[in-house]
Amino acid sequence: MSQILVVEDEEVLARTITRYLQKRGFTCQYVATGAQGIEAYDRLLPALTLLDYRLGNDNGLEVLRRIKVANPEAQVVMMTGHGDVSVAVQAMKAGARDFLTKPTPLSSIGAIASEVIPQQYVAPAARRGAARILGRSVLITELRARIERIAAAAADCTGSPPSVLVTGETGSGKELIARALHESGPRRDGPFVSVNCAALPGDLIESELFGHERGAFTDARDAKAGLFDVADGGVLFLDEVSELSPLAQAKLLRVLEERRIRPVGGTEERAVDVWVIAATNRDLVSQSQDGAFRSDLMFRLQVLWIDAPALRDRSDDVLVLVSFFAEAMARKYGRKAPSFAPEARARLVSHRWPGNVRELRNVVERACLDAADGTVEADHIRFVSAKSDGQLEQNGLTLRDVEVKALQSALTQTGGNVSRAATRLGVTRDTLRYRMEKFGLRGD
Repeated sequence: MSQILVVEDEEVLARTITRYLQKRGFTCQYVATGAQGIEAYDRLLPALTLLDYRLGNDNGLEVLRRIKVANPEAQVVMMTGHGDVSVAVQAMKAGARDFLTKPTPLSSIGAIASEVIPQQYVAPAARRGAARILGRSVLITELRARIERIAAAAADCTGSPPSVLVTGETGSGKELIARALHESGPRRDGPFVSVNCAALPGDLIESELFGHERGAFTDARDAKAGLFDVADGGVLFLDEVSELSPLAQAKLLRVLEERRIRPVGGTEERAVDVWVIAATNRDLVSQSQDGAFRSDLMFRLQVLWIDAPALRDRSDDVLVLVSFFAEAMARKYGRKAPSFAPEARARLVSHRWPGNVRELRNVVERACLDAADGTVEADHIRFVSAKSDGQLEQNGLTLRDVEVKALQSALTQTGGNVSRAATRLGVTRDTLRYRMEKFGLRGD
């Protein structure tokens, strides 16, 4: 996302300001004329515009008025070499945030940029920790503050920091929060290891998490380090932790309690120092009451807790994210970032976003590819039908329905034989057994 747009016809000054801001982590772009400034503003939706009063034959005040019509909340700072009080008054009446007289110290420009654009908006390569989390809403501001508080508490902790459970709907940015905790906390120089628990095969869960010795089982031709070993001294992120099988839950609980692991086929235990951060889009309290998830493991994981807010609850952030993703798509496809027509923006802001930020990114990518003329119109914004809990629908079926139907079909075709049905589905017998128990299905 280009957070700062400089509209300045003195090229040397424009380059100087741009370089100064870029060195401080901001993404900055400059143009030379009023027309270019209006076009660039519509296309980039910058968080801050530095606008020269005299742009050759163009009047900066007219550019300011055009920008404010497009976005009444636009943050514009007027710059001029003519320190006329009347010009300053006109600029402020037209909606300028501030008025700077040339030659303006770069430090003054930097101070305004830092005030208007907090650290979370600096370029992706420069953002670290809680600054990774984009948004200007109250919910996101509170989220960043909570990440910083937990990171600070972890830094004061002796030994392994307490486990953190990140909850939230699918696509709401749970892994982003985990990475922000890692980068803000005492383990920032250690590894960050992410694993999708739903993808771990039941018969290899021990090996994947704790490693194995050579010859521990048929295919164990060499010793292998587990994910706890790889994450030693850093963070292990257990995504979709609610999908772990009962056996895996028991083994994970033991490691969290004792902070020791023993590889499959090994005879000795060894200590590990890992900060465990888990995530789920499920209600673990309900799952523990139903017996699908161990309550003692839930309490171990949820020593500290962060809830990722749904995008529909922070609509103020939608256009910030749209601009960011549009710039990312422009870089990805080697194109100029498109502008978004007012009707397209309104359509984006009014949508409920059941798929959250992930859905928004996909919608923006499709729209950017469809906008051949460089402008995203309302009909370029297309949504996938979805349920309120974020489950995608296909011909009226949720993903859960599709999965149940696939399991039922495989069991029917194999006469209820679990082993053959697992082979047909391309999963292990233990994985199929777990899914059958989860959905109340029966087999031989």
